[in-house]
Amino acid sequence: MKKPLFFLAFMKKLANFEHTNFRQMSDKKTYSTIRIISETEVKKDYFKKEHVKTFNNCQHLLLELKTTERTFLHFLTEKANENNEIYIDNLLLNDFVMFLKEIKNLNPSIKTLTRYKEKFISLNLLLVTKKSKQHFYINPKYTFKGTETKRIQVLSKLLKDPSILVDSSKIVTVILK
Repeated sequence: MKKPLFFLAFMKKLANFEHTNFRQMSDKKTYSTIRIISETEVKKDYFKKEHVKTFNNCQHLLLELKTTERTFLHFLTEKANENNEIYIDNLLLNDFVMFLKEIKNLNPSIKTLTRYKEKFISLNLLLVTKKSKQHFYINPKYTFKGTETKRIQVLSKLLKDPSILVDSSKIVTVILK
C-alpha cells in the first residue's frame, strides 16, 4: 500500500524539525526531538536539562550490581524528585519494564525488580523512610539529581532529622561545608 503524498511530506518536515528547531528550544525545561524510525513510525526523544551525578565514593557498590540492576538504579534516580525522593510502586516498576522492552527487548518480572530494590537497600543505595513502604530516598551520598548545593541541603536534612529515615545510620557522615 502506497503512502499518500501528504504523509511523506509530513515525514520530511518532521525529519527537518530535528535539525532546524533544536536550538530554538534551548530555553525550555524539556527538549524534544523527533526521529524517523520508518515511514509509519515516528519516535519522540526527550532530553532533560536536569542531570544525575554519580559520585566516586560509590564505585565499590556499583561493582556489586549487574548491568540491569545498575540501569534500574539510574532509572530510579532520573525519576526521583529534586530531593532524591521516590515512590517505588507497581506503576513505576511497569514503566521500567516498558523502558527495557523498548531499548533492549528485555522483560524482567516485578518480582525481579523487587529483588533489585532489596539489594539497593542492603547496599545503602536506597534509604527506607518512615513515610510508607513505597517511599525511599536514593542515597544522596552516592548519587544525586540536582546541584551540589541542593545535595548538601538534602544530606544535612537527612542527617539532622531522625523522623525521616527508618535508620539514619545508613548515611555515612559526610563533612558538610
